[in-house]
Amino acid sequence: MTMSRRKLTALLPALLAGANHADAAEVLPSMAINGADLALRQSKTSRQRRFLNGLTHDNIPIEIHETTLPARGAPHPPHKHVHEELALIREGSLEVFLEGQKKKIVSAGGLVYAASNQMHGWKNAGDTPASYWVIAIGRKS
Repeated sequence: MTMSRRKLTALLPALLAGANHADAAEVLPSMAINGADLALRQSKTSRQRRFLNGLTHDNIPIEIHETTLPARGAPHPPHKHVHEELALIREGSLEVFLEGQKKKIVSAGGLVYAASNQMHGWKNAGDTPASYWVIAIGRKS
């Protein structure tokens, strides 16, 4: 079966709904939750909803959240960390910086992968809000 990026993006909320907040030291249980039921956190640079933060059955840390950036906004300056990060763009487009690569515009349905200890960062490339899910896998330090 072939899966288009549009279909994958449409399915992602259902996949993410399979878990809720958890203490980082706990193995995550199976559950279902609606994104609209999650608390919205507002910062100076973005809005976020955290879907989960805990451990897989193999004790691998995993954290998933959704971020919405205002037009031309950035969540923070480029940085690096031990854990890997995936960003799946839901709407809008991001200008992405990855160490050793040219900046690239990634639009809705696209994906960014930031490897461990690689400088990376992004900002909203457009004049409307941009939303994306971040999946962080591995220890934080």
